[in-house]
Amino acid sequence: MRRLTTFGFILATISVLSLLNISAATGAAVTASPQDEMAQKLEALTKRVSELEASKVAMEVKVKTQGALLGEVYSWMRSLPSASSALVKSMDEARKNGFEAAGPNPMAKTNVLEGLKSFAEALNASNPAKKATKKGKK
Repeated sequence: MRRLTTFGFILATISVLSLLNISAATGAAVTASPQDEMAQKLEALTKRVSELEASKVAMEVKVKTQGALLGEVYSWMRSLPSASSALVKSMDEARKNGFEAAGPNPMAKTNVLEGLKSFAEALNASNPAKKATKKGKK
């Protein structure tokens, strides 16, 4: 911002001095309109630079927030294989305990239910959407 503002100020100063030199050399009266015009342009540019800097800061905050959310999603996705493996292990245990045979025994039913429960708990434990909901309630 300072470079643009300084550049604009220098440009305005040079323009005004040039007009003063030309009018002094020719004896013509100096009007304030070019100087006023340059001052208005400088003010508009300064305002626009300030707006752009504020926008940049807001975008940096958004990028940081999105980066954090992406990290949470990545962590959650990394937990899926272990949760899936635990579910497969529970299903294998249920199969060994006769779940597929006619009239599964209670131990096989327990294996399936516990496997599904642990799978759901593992997914929910690191679920970024659930964490975001909790943060929003606080």
